[in-house]
Amino acid sequence: MQKLEQALGMLESSRATDIVQTLEADLELAKQRSDESFSTTNRLETAISKCKKATKGVRSLLGEVLDEQLSELSPLIEELYKRLRPHVEWTNISYRLRGDVRRLLSFEVGEGLNPSFLFSSGQRRAAGIAFLLAVHLSRPWCEWKTLVLDDPVQHVDDFRALNLTEVLAAIRKSGRQIVCCVQ
Repeated sequence: MQKLEQALGMLESSRATDIVQTLEADLELAKQRSDESFSTTNRLETAISKCKKATKGVRSLLGEVLDEQLSELSPLIEELYKRLRPHVEWTNISYRLRGDVRRLLSFEVGEGLNPSFLFSSGQRRAAGIAFLLAVHLSRPWCEWKTLVLDDPVQHVDDFRALNLTEVLAAIRKSGRQIVCCVQ
């Protein structure tokens, strides 16, 4: 009986040794997978970092292109602003781009004053129309020759409405079609 118990003990220890060896093999495989995952994570983090740098570079480049396009557009904006005469005192307007990555466009009159805080709603509308007309007139890539304005004289006094009419008549003479919806 003692030999039988010894044989059973050896059998159980043999089985335990097999289980330990299997677990050690599983542990080694898990370590390899963990190392591979860590390596993959590092590569992905590096790729994400490069993508963020590329995105920042592209945004910066787009900002430079926007600045270049606006500098070409600036004389036309100023001319239309003068013709629409939104304000008696501030007869010139300029723009400023803020931000390195995300560009924000703001207009200035006088000594760096923001017209949004100084102008009435009609005056702001006239300044905005000057900008939008300048963009419309300077777009060589578009074959459409039609300009659609939705109630451009809303909140605009008679004097500025007359100035807008003169500007639109000049645009019409250049061969463009103008559609105005007025209430």
